[in-house]
Amino acid sequence: MFFMIADSSSQWNEDGTHKITGTKYDELRFDMEGNNRRGFNKDGIHKITNQKWDEEDYDCRLFHKDTGINKHTRTKCAEDGYDIDGYDKYGFNKDGFTVDGFNQYELDKDGFNKDGFNKDTGFNKDTQSNFGKDGFNLDGYDKDGYDADGFNLQGYNKDGYNKNTQSNFGKDGYDMDGYSKNGFNLDGFNKDGFTKDGYDKDGFNKNKLYKKTGKKYNEYGFDVDGLHEKTGKKYNEYGFDIDGNPEDGSVFTLG
Repeated sequence: MFFMIADSSSQWNEDGTHKITGTKYDELRFDMEGNNRRGFNKDGIHKITNQKWDEEDYDCRLFHKDTGINKHTRTKCAEDGYDIDGYDKYGFNKDGFTVDGFNQYELDKDGFNKDGFNKDTGFNKDTQSNFGKDGFNLDGYDKDGYDADGFNLQGYNKDGYNKNTQSNFGKDGYDMDGYSKNGFNLDGFNKDGFTKDGYDKDGFNKNKLYKKTGKKYNEYGFDVDGLHEKTGKKYNEYGFDIDGNPEDGSVFTLG
């Protein structure tokens, strides 16, 4: 008579029963030979056919190899909601990815979208730059800042037309260069650099006369070109220019 001798360290008794469950199957429902009740091992191979299908052409999850229909649910999905290939009715597997490798946010496991852009950095893995194969970045703008329709982030095209207002001015009342209908920017200067009163940022008018003195030089002795009346240079006799910057480039700090 033949008796099965079990290793003392084994989980199985000599009669083939499991030491913990007391049955022919362990906690994971596999027998001593590694097969489940239907004869499939952990890799889904059947012990008799040596294939992914049993004698009736059903796999370990009860899908028919030809029709893909589940024997229990009589649908394309098993009781867990996934089909023969492991995808649910929405096309996602248990890890949340489609057959193409993208999740519900259309990102792959590394955070790249279908166009190759990383959602956090904007880096494109295909071109190794911040622009895709079509020349546009993650936000849809090219290197000059225009989208596929030719408009920039503010809604202007290269001709200065704004698609949002259907005019050459944006919602803020300024054109693409930052000037209003009256020709002045937010700082109050026109394209020539003069205010409505006719003076530039340094207080000189078109005739190169200073506003406060009515003369060629301001109260510190500098003219419109920044030259000092005594030295004839951009620095006065104390070594400072019209903006108060020292000639030696030193920086004064308190303390």
